[in-house]
Amino acid sequence: MKYGKHVYRVFFIFLCSILIVPCTQNITYGKNSASKKHVIIIFKNNIEKNTITQLDGKVKHSFHSISAIAGEVPQSAISKLQANDQIAKIEPDQKVRVSGQIRDWGVSKVQAPRAWSSHFTGKGVKIAVLDTGIAKHPDLSIAGGVSMVSKSYNDTDGHGTHVAGIIAAKNNKIGVVGVAPDAQIYAVKVLKSDGDGYISDVISGIEWSIKHHMNIINMSFGTLDYSEALKKEVDKASRNGILIVAAAGNHSNSKTSSKTDNIDYPARLSSTVAVGGVGKNLKKASFSSIGKEIEFTAPAVDILSTYIGNQYAWMDGTSMATPFVTGALALLKQEYPHLSNQALIAKLYTSTIDLGAKGKDHYYGYGFVQAPYIKSSFSTSLKTNQSTYKRGNTVQITENVLNANSKKPVSDANVKIVITTIKGVVKNTTTKTNSKGTITYKLTTNSHFYKGQYLITTTVSKSGYNTKIASKTIVLN
Repeated sequence: MKYGKHVYRVFFIFLCSILIVPCTQNITYGKNSASKKHVIIIFKNNIEKNTITQLDGKVKHSFHSISAIAGEVPQSAISKLQANDQIAKIEPDQKVRVSGQIRDWGVSKVQAPRAWSSHFTGKGVKIAVLDTGIAKHPDLSIAGGVSMVSKSYNDTDGHGTHVAGIIAAKNNKIGVVGVAPDAQIYAVKVLKSDGDGYISDVISGIEWSIKHHMNIINMSFGTLDYSEALKKEVDKASRNGILIVAAAGNHSNSKTSSKTDNIDYPARLSSTVAVGGVGKNLKKASFSSIGKEIEFTAPAVDILSTYIGNQYAWMDGTSMATPFVTGALALLKQEYPHLSNQALIAKLYTSTIDLGAKGKDHYYGYGFVQAPYIKSSFSTSLKTNQSTYKRGNTVQITENVLNANSKKPVSDANVKIVITTIKGVVKNTTTKTNSKGTITYKLTTNSHFYKGQYLITTTVSKSGYNTKIASKTIVLN
């Protein structure tokens, strides 16, 4: 059993506090003449690589757009290079790192920030990450764990740490943030440092998860071979109320037939939630396995998350898609702790974005996962400048729109205004609230207006809010 390492592309970012900036500690030339220094050498005219090599240095990069090279040279060579009249400048090759917290595209695309504004953060939910372990990282809080393959659950591969960050990297103004930043993650090491493992170790990890009352198990790995023992253990965990989320696998390519069913185990099992992957365009990732078992799809390409060595890395694979669904289920579990697994999964179904063929299909399942949230409510105040008018008068309609909870003005809300009489609709128009949460609309009456009652109805709507309808009656004499 193994995760699909061949589809991962890893790039490292050094930790710091969204801009790329030099590290606060500049590289300085020390006294140890044997130490190698990373430098950039700028030449006045043409590049001369032997400038470094003849001084026991090594060229790492030779730039085409500028007359410069980068490399390593002994400390003792610095003064000789500075004396070379063909060199314009020597500067330290400084490290760069991320400044501020980045919301990975996947976290934004599954609408996790909207869930947090509804106080869905995964608080109190226990998640077992069965993987290569989890490394200590300033952007992660590891609640505990166990290793079935070594003495420590520390991750020396990076895969498990990356998965853990997608689920629950802290919302702490550095690095990245996970879908459920307040969830408790447990490192259950069932894969060795090369990403391989045995079914028996996975079963032991699930047993540990049952014993320690985990709410969710994330398994970003798989095998194409069926195991009766694994099925029995997965079923047992499910009967114990544990949600089990597993990667569909990375067995597809551009030539894969639409009739193919190449889903991995344990994702193929009925007791698990099988997750496929999509790219930024919400199209199926070329490598993502397909089949009737797919239930959800999630971000699986260029996913930035935590990595070993206090670093961050981009990775690809359904291994990355799986923790997005785990995080979304953690948000639901927080809000509805007593609901059954099937009820929670059904709730997640209702919020997905349907992709591909209408309804459930074997490319996207029920669709692209969306984090759950509670819509806010409007508080409105609909007024007119008078209640009785004569023909020729101007009716001024004013409505103030506030957030019902915070009482703050809601700007850019759509307000549909419909004015009717017993004869039918007089006016139908839509406007938007200003920065103060207010709309003002003026209707000038004339000789064509009927005498009698006029009903003013407003419908206020905005993404993330429940629609609010208000009405008021005026009289035209």
